[in-house]
Amino acid sequence: MKKILFSCLLSLLACTASAHERLTDFDMAKIARFGFGNILTGAWIPQEGWVTAGNLQETERFHFVRIWGGEACRLVGLNGTKDANAVISAIHSDHPGEFKGAMPGVPSFDTHSSSFSVHEPSGLLTVACPWDVQPRLPKALSLNSAVYRDIVKRFLAARGLNVENPELVQLFKIDLEGDGVDEVLICAQNIAAKGEVSFEVDQPLIAGSGLPEAAKPGAYSVLLLRKLVDGKVAELPLHVFVSPKGSSPIDDNWTPPVVGRFYQTADLNGDGVLELIAGTAFYEGYDYRVFEVKGGEAREVLSCGAGS
Repeated sequence: MKKILFSCLLSLLACTASAHERLTDFDMAKIARFGFGNILTGAWIPQEGWVTAGNLQETERFHFVRIWGGEACRLVGLNGTKDANAVISAIHSDHPGEFKGAMPGVPSFDTHSSSFSVHEPSGLLTVACPWDVQPRLPKALSLNSAVYRDIVKRFLAARGLNVENPELVQLFKIDLEGDGVDEVLICAQNIAAKGEVSFEVDQPLIAGSGLPEAAKPGAYSVLLLRKLVDGKVAELPLHVFVSPKGSSPIDDNWTPPVVGRFYQTADLNGDGVLELIAGTAFYEGYDYRVFEVKGGEAREVLSCGAGS
């Protein structure tokens, strides 16, 4: 009996040591966990890189850094912090019996603070990390800019769609890389009418009844990152939907329209370079995507969303 008890004690101590090792494997001062639109997007963990929401919540080695609920977080808008003392709830899909309306496979959450609470999809970034995620803020430019309309016009023409005066719905400039050179974020679209979607700062994209099932002739939605690449200005496409031909639900060429928009610029991995958070909406669904900008590339590193 004494041998059994001693063996159990050793096993318990080993488990405790193992748990301690797992806890200290990751330096929390270098980790960011974040979500957008009240959906967990993922994390940045230096030893691992970009970690998806599914891996963060389900992988054993991330047991002590996953979102359990009750963690301190910040709510961040495009132009600054909205609440520096918020608290994130447990992930709804991890506890479907406790959260009304939890969607299977969608890691949604609520955020709470003394000033306000967010329960529905929003245009706010929820982030838990120790560094300043917004060392630089974007500046809105005039949507009547002939220069940027012409840039979109040429971009669409190269894809078979001639539009004399493209409609700009978002236009910002910001120094993403911290090198003293501004980049420009261009969003242009003619798919959705006012009341169907919103391009207002910090608001969710879907605003009203949603989007049509089929694209009309000449429909377009593009997100472009205009930046200096190897000494020349280039437009890097982050989202492109172009429908140069007519289509209908019974036509082989039918394509549901997809509307894109910019939401956020934030340093999510603590390297001083701002990532881009963009989103798209389509018939009965939406998503959010994180792009890492390095040199002449904008690479999608994480995404999350809901709908079919």
